[in-house]
Amino acid sequence: MTEKFQIPGVAAIVQRQSDSGIELLVQDRDKADLVADTGLLEIPAGKIRQFENLFNTLRREVFEETGLRVTEITGEAEAHNVSLNNYQVLSCEPFCVSQNISGHYPIMTVTFLCWGDG
Repeated sequence: MTEKFQIPGVAAIVQRQSDSGIELLVQDRDKADLVADTGLLEIPAGKIRQFENLFNTLRREVFEETGLRVTEITGEAEAHNVSLNNYQVLSCEPFCVSQNISGHYPIMTVTFLCWGDG
């Protein structure tokens, strides 16, 4: 039997200041190849490229999916980078971690609160 693994990703709870207060971004899912998921509400999320920094992934995914630019990620300033024996390790504290434990898409996301503009 072939062992299968979760897909690691990041997700963003994007906040934006407007004249009427703070807005939260929610997307209406519409994927032609996943008709069963059409109409679900979601937040921007996506896969982490090999050796891509979590925060850079978050910025890239939010921009690709929404056109918004992330201006601040909660916890990024407090994150630690450690380099040892040709490894560079990023340690940080996300808002939460979520995992699909059933269904057709085995993703686990590290979710951050952030601010966006655009």
